[in-house]
Order: sequence, then structure tokens, then C-alpha cells
Amino acid sequence: MGWFSDLPEDEQQRLIRLLDEPGGADASKAGGDDIEYACWLLAVDRLCQERHEASIFDLRDMTWPAWYEDGLVPSEALVLALEEEGLTL
Repeated sequence: MGWFSDLPEDEQQRLIRLLDEPGGADASKAGGDDIEYACWLLAVDRLCQERHEASIFDLRDMTWPAWYEDGLVPSEALVLALEEEGLTL
């Protein structure tokens, strides 16, 4: 069981729909064929935009795949990314 499968079904479907909207294009592209990873990236990106008015795709390259595979939830991954950028939540 991972982050995505732990979400309620309606939240899973909402994230999948958001991938098809303009704001989800970067996450969809970066996630490739892995819809759950794309949704995870979208969740991290939404948190970043809400708190910093910037996209994770504006940050330097991060180890997103490793953090996802390690089981970090989006908020944990965002904290690590921001720390690497010298920022805080």
C-alpha cells in the first residue's frame, strides 16, 4: 500500500482528473506511464504553489522518484525539496 492507494477513491479520481487540466500537465509528463507517481507529483506541486506561489517544476532537479519510492508523502517531499533550495514552509 502506498500514498495513492491510501487516499479515498474520490480523491484518487479528483487527482487523476486534474492531471488532464493545464495545471497538471507537468506532473502528467514527469510521471510518464505511472499514474500514481504523476498524482503524487501533482500533490507536491499543489502544496508548493499554495505555500510559495511557485511550482516544484521551477525548482532545480530534485530526487522526486527516490522520495516517492521511499514512501514519502507529498508534504514530506516538499519539505526536503525546499530545504535543498534553502527555503522553508
